[in-house]
Amino acid sequence: MKFLFSLCSAAVAVALTGVPAQAAAPSELLLTPASACKSPPSGPGKLLDRAWPNASTAGNAPFDHQVDINGDGWCDWVSTAAQPSHRDRVALAQPPMKDFIFLGSKSGWRRFGHPKAIRAYIDQHHFGQPGPYDGDAEVSAFVTPVFIYAKDDPRPYVAAISIGQDVLDAKADDVVIYRWNDGFDALLQVNEQERAVVLQFLRTQHCGKKASLPVQSVAEAVCAR
Repeated sequence: MKFLFSLCSAAVAVALTGVPAQAAAPSELLLTPASACKSPPSGPGKLLDRAWPNASTAGNAPFDHQVDINGDGWCDWVSTAAQPSHRDRVALAQPPMKDFIFLGSKSGWRRFGHPKAIRAYIDQHHFGQPGPYDGDAEVSAFVTPVFIYAKDDPRPYVAAISIGQDVLDAKADDVVIYRWNDGFDALLQVNEQERAVVLQFLRTQHCGKKASLPVQSVAEAVCAR
């Protein structure tokens, strides 16, 4: 219990210090990892079967990423959402994030999140600061995620579209940049300095090219005028 309390306190403290993390320069970012992740002994199995009906919403391509999202060396299953939260002013049911990310390990698969650390953060009412993107959050802020790698950290940046109305109208302001937070065992938005660096990297990779950009993509959003 003492260790768990310390973990919760540390996670909250790190999230609230407001001290900017050292952002990598755009030249130090890559679209591919330095090394491939290790595959767990088998697929997510029962977890995936239970989540599939929720994750398979209109326009989704469920579980099409096998990527090490938390930097532990093991492949994780990460799905992509492509459904706005409203259509024709009618609210649509949103599946929760817990049905879109499963973490792999040498012993199998699990859902993400440290509930006590997340609850401790929420209970302190830190308004104006984004909290961890936990398993109960709606998936509409995790549309078409892409992964950007820094040379000095195994945890990728995760760029995704957060959309409220029509995903086809997404602009750079709708792109959210996350990185895994071990204290919360969940995604957490990066600070503005890191976000600016990642967006600039994505623009250098995608904008001004002759090739057309995929519709409903982060690349299209960051290049939109």
